[in-house]
Amino acid sequence: MTKNYLQAWHYNISIVDGAFELLLNGQVIGNIRKSAAGKWPVNVVVNERLYSFTRRKGMRTFIEIADTAKEEVIGIIKVPFFSAFSPFIKMELTTGEQVDWEIDNFFSLHWKWKRKDAKLVEAIESLAGQYNSGVIAITEYNEMSDLLMMTGFFLSLLRRSKLSMGVKGLKRKSIRFKSVY
Repeated sequence: MTKNYLQAWHYNISIVDGAFELLLNGQVIGNIRKSAAGKWPVNVVVNERLYSFTRRKGMRTFIEIADTAKEEVIGIIKVPFFSAFSPFIKMELTTGEQVDWEIDNFFSLHWKWKRKDAKLVEAIESLAGQYNSGVIAITEYNEMSDLLMMTGFFLSLLRRSKLSMGVKGLKRKSIRFKSVY
């Protein structure tokens, strides 16, 4: 997995004060928190930058990503109608850049962000080790890769909650993201 990557880290996801916290090599880099109402918007903090994910309904579901400090929309995640069964989700940034979130297995334990054929971020959950942990690799570490990491984990957690439909044993232990979607 580390071929052509700048750096790889061990990650853990834990729940602290109702938020999903992401740790890279033991250091907290961000968290994902549902709103007080328990649904939308979802707030994502990564390296002291705050983003807001807001769901927009229509024929298709869109999730707007806003930079809270700048008070501007920076991108839109286009969720397919049957998102629980689609291995691809597209994100279009206001800069005109488009990246694709792709999963390599049904429960999104292995996912990656790609721009065309180039991998930007890739995460693989360890099935043999501690729950909700694994390895994440990044080709170029910058503000965009921070957002891609957190958005990738958000989409993975969201997908798992939809696929399990609340059936005990199908969710990974201690990860609950129900009622967000």
